[in-house]
Amino acid sequence: MSVKAKWISGDPPEELGLYFSTQSSDGVKEYGFVIFRTGEWKIDDPNSPDMSEPRFNSAIRRDIGSVNDITVQVRGSRLTFLANGQYVTSTITVSTDFSVILFAYNGGYGGQNEVLFRDLSVTA
Repeated sequence: MSVKAKWISGDPPEELGLYFSTQSSDGVKEYGFVIFRTGEWKIDDPNSPDMSEPRFNSAIRRDIGSVNDITVQVRGSRLTFLANGQYVTSTITVSTDFSVILFAYNGGYGGQNEVLFRDLSVTA
């Protein structure tokens, strides 16, 4: 799955990206691929809490008008995360049946930000 996210106006949101959830015999598990205006990323993964700390990646674009191509590749039980075509990290999942949520969050600072998500692609 992939989506292009463009910061249109205002201060870039504190974070943006995609969340997806899976249903398994253990219940619902949520994963998130989050990028920050600082050029950092994190993965919200119930199986790997060590990836929840933001880490810098020079592939992440931070300027107004810039577009970030956010991709999650699912191959078997492996999830591979890419930012603008650059490998970020990978992890293991128990299910490949996902629901997808796009989000942009300004960190609760108020004001208005405009983000355009386009070209959402989910392929099996």
